[in-house]
Amino acid sequence: MILSRNLSAPLWLRAIEKDGTRTQIHAVNYHSVDSLAAALNGVHTVVSVTSAVDGSQAKIQINLLEAAVKAGCKRFAPTQWGFGPIGSENTSIIKWGNESVWDACVKLKDKIETAKLTSGPL
Repeated sequence: MILSRNLSAPLWLRAIEKDGTRTQIHAVNYHSVDSLAAALNGVHTVVSVTSAVDGSQAKIQINLLEAAVKAGCKRFAPTQWGFGPIGSENTSIIKWGNESVWDACVKLKDKIETAKLTSGPL
């Protein structure tokens, strides 16, 4: 299942699944924990690969985390866009997207398993 801001299949999905029959796309409001939780009902593991260049990246991922807990998901892996675990902490242009997300994961460690997922070159 893919959560998206709209129901259109992303280009990368159309490239690997031309008929679009195997993958469900759910339109959600990433700024609403309730919208996200409704879409995540029955989901075991959430892997976030969100991207928001408007400065809301951290909030979107925290909303996803809170929605995953609310929906009863067992695992959550937030995107940590960057250049490996050290690079993403030391590169100011991407640090804004990761700030506070891992802290939120740690606070909820008794409610959901979490793991860091570094997207990008290592």
